[in-house]
Amino acid sequence: MSQKICIIGYYDSGNAGDLWLKNQTKKWVSQTLVKTPQFIEHSIHNKWSTFLKITQADTVVFGGGSLLQDIGSQKSVAYYALLIIWAKLRNKPVYLISHGIGPIYRKLTIWLLKKALPNCIITLRDQESLTVLNTLDIIPKSVTVTADLAYYNQILTPNIPSLEECPTTGVGVLISLKPSPITSALKEIITQLNDAGFDIQGLIADTSQDTVTTLITLQNKQYFTLKDHIQPFHTPKIAMPKAHLLITMRYHSAVWASLNGIPFIAISDDSKLISLATDLKQSHISLSQAPHQLMSTIKTTLKNYDTLQHHLISGVSQKIAALT
Repeated sequence: MSQKICIIGYYDSGNAGDLWLKNQTKKWVSQTLVKTPQFIEHSIHNKWSTFLKITQADTVVFGGGSLLQDIGSQKSVAYYALLIIWAKLRNKPVYLISHGIGPIYRKLTIWLLKKALPNCIITLRDQESLTVLNTLDIIPKSVTVTADLAYYNQILTPNIPSLEECPTTGVGVLISLKPSPITSALKEIITQLNDAGFDIQGLIADTSQDTVTTLITLQNKQYFTLKDHIQPFHTPKIAMPKAHLLITMRYHSAVWASLNGIPFIAISDDSKLISLATDLKQSHISLSQAPHQLMSTIKTTLKNYDTLQHHLISGVSQKIAALT
């Protein structure tokens, strides 16, 4: 007999990473929790109907992501915490799979999470999230550190053209941007890379937010969308972008690159992207320092390319293994 599983996440926003996690959540449920699930899907476009969907479900699964943080809007984390509390009041088993917890700053958020998270079964995508739970003295029913759900049941497939002795020309560079105050400065750097003979291409993770920024900053260079290159959405008709290096402001663009053995430079103040870069021993630069440090970081990355790629492949293999 099938079970009704309500899956909840920031889905249907146009962000390829969230779509990836939605698919991976379904895969995880089908292969780990219930063989023949009947999925009830949460939608960000009709948030309050989710309370009814939880009531109708047998089990509630919050797919991986950064749902529980209040660095942006406190309303979002309060909403997801209330959904968890509602599920517990309705006696529904609650799973949080490969979650990133934090940053958490506000007293109301802490109070809500202390009400919501005990008695939940939780896996975390990084050690920093466990540190947040321990700091807040929140003890779930069970908690394990694994990896981002995008790595679940994946195969590491390095797909990189030869980089002989790290030349300064002919290097393929993918750039994954999002709207930011520094994009005008990045435009100048990209012009320098073009003039130096680098092959620049765009990688758009969120078509609803990043397309215009990418076209303007990359000056209408060729671009790819992340959605077209993640399973199960990738089709052989769409050529895979050939790149030696990714420069990224988007977390799941970095995850995709890592699965393809492509070293990356993270430009971000976002703790989840910094944590991923640190785990995989890749370079990261703060937003404020990127205009000043990016060119030198690119040169250092190419100089140490083989070592960085080795670290990347080793780290990704560990993340895939952590989810088996």
